[in-house]
Amino acid sequence: MKLFNAGFTTKQQQKDTLTYINRAYEAYRSCITDLLWEIPHEEQTEAQSRIYWSIPRAAYLLKLKHVDAILAIFPAASPYLEEMLKLAELRRVVKIQEVVKPDKEGAEMQAKAAHVHVTILERMQRLGRQYEKALTLPDLFGGLNVHANVHVVTNQHGTRYLRAFYYLDGKLTPLPLIIAAHEAHARKKKDK
Repeated sequence: MKLFNAGFTTKQQQKDTLTYINRAYEAYRSCITDLLWEIPHEEQTEAQSRIYWSIPRAAYLLKLKHVDAILAIFPAASPYLEEMLKLAELRRVVKIQEVVKPDKEGAEMQAKAAHVHVTILERMQRLGRQYEKALTLPDLFGGLNVHANVHVVTNQHGTRYLRAFYYLDGKLTPLPLIIAAHEAHARKKKDK
């Protein structure tokens, strides 16, 4: 997620992220197929067998029709399907994100992202929370409708850092894209 929020600087970083998403998707897919294996073979219905073979093997193939069909046969698969849909959306966002080569502006973007992280960490400390869902951040982005799901993490060495998913108008969006949108919005206001 760190690479996602920072923006990809190489195609390999993007591919690695897609690989991790696909592995997570496959793990949830296995949980659903395990539900079928719990039913003795002679007791399995034709519909259950069909579901086993129709579960998409890759996140980009998962559609709502698959989810509905699986839930009709295996209602217990609901939490797995919910996560699989999130992974499919995350994969879509990662796939369309452009690879941006680092340059002078990249350093400037990192400084702005660091400012956002420090501000959020200070706010979390003031609230006395380690996790916050839908933390509103319009003050940081000139009134843009920005929210974040934030988790403050402390590693084994005592280093604190921020793990955050940013949303612009309710859509999962990389932080550099939000910063660029804020800058464009500010330029537009300035020109008027």
